[in-house]
Amino acid sequence: MANTALMGIIFGSIVLLFIGFIFFLIFYIYGAFTLMTIAKKTKTEHAWFAWVPFLNIYLITKIGKVSPWTLLVFLIMFVPYLNILASPIMLGMMIYWFWKMCDARGKPGVLSLVLFVPILGILFLLGYLAWSE
Repeated sequence: MANTALMGIIFGSIVLLFIGFIFFLIFYIYGAFTLMTIAKKTKTEHAWFAWVPFLNIYLITKIGKVSPWTLLVFLIMFVPYLNILASPIMLGMMIYWFWKMCDARGKPGVLSLVLFVPILGILFLLGYLAWSE
């Protein structure tokens, strides 16, 4: 009986991992496609960077005409213990980057505050910036 329960737990875990991977893939493709569209609309070079991890963050700074040196805060997120201190700073930097990206698209920068809404905020903001006139 314990063997059957263990197999059920393993199978359920695999199914959940697969569903999570599918959601990740959908969100990644959506985010890359919208970021590439925003880069093309702002005439930013190398719009294909949107599809490459880490380069897509660099592309966000290029779209907003922000110094790439601000990416150093992002790199601190990978240093143990410092990442705890850098998390609120990173949130502030992301809002700043997206504020500047809104400005580059001719939209009000205050829209970047929607990033405080987990997951849906960034999905809405990227979609709005990509497909609005």
